[in-house]
Amino acid sequence: MAFELRKIVVVLLLVLTMFSGMTSALALEIEPTPYQINLGDGLTFWRTLPEDEVLGYPTSGLYRNGELLYTVAVDDRWWWAMLYFSDDAMTFLYVPLSGGSIRFYEQGVLTHEHEVLSLLQGGEDALLQPSQCDDPFRTWPQWDFPAQRDYDRWNNTLRITTVENVKLSFDLSTGLILPIEEASTQRTAHIVLLGFGIIACVAILLYLIKIKRTE
Repeated sequence: MAFELRKIVVVLLLVLTMFSGMTSALALEIEPTPYQINLGDGLTFWRTLPEDEVLGYPTSGLYRNGELLYTVAVDDRWWWAMLYFSDDAMTFLYVPLSGGSIRFYEQGVLTHEHEVLSLLQGGEDALLQPSQCDDPFRTWPQWDFPAQRDYDRWNNTLRITTVENVKLSFDLSTGLILPIEEASTQRTAHIVLLGFGIIACVAILLYLIKIKRTE
């Protein structure tokens, strides 16, 4: 019996050691490190902490073919947020993972922001708590469903679905929330354009088939 108990204790110690190692590895993995976002057309956005610039990393901001276009001040919280850029990348939205505010930056300068709680009808009470979520690793309150964000950079729109199932559309060129009617109009326009595109493709395909048959 004592031998079996010692075996159990040894196994538990091994499991705890493995878990401790996994936790340390995870902590190292999420440690803020400099990285770049490739936006196409020679545009690159660097997210770098001031202390990393001493190590030779580029200053935080937007670059075109290596030439600095604008800088932006960042801190540790930026690694827990998503950035959504406009078509020319001169403006962008900073969207937090948890609380705080959605910030709008114009050429690296914060011009205005939207408090997350002000976007929820139920305020703080509407936040989805970790205990209400199936994700065992989440330890922060949730205000929206990140997986349902609809990012359309080329049309300068970002649609967010809150935990209250309310859809908000942001204009990435101004940082303002679009009226529901305007957002619906934009969706309708996109559908119409898609329809014309499909019709044009079908017409071209039929024309090519007709030519082939006459050869």
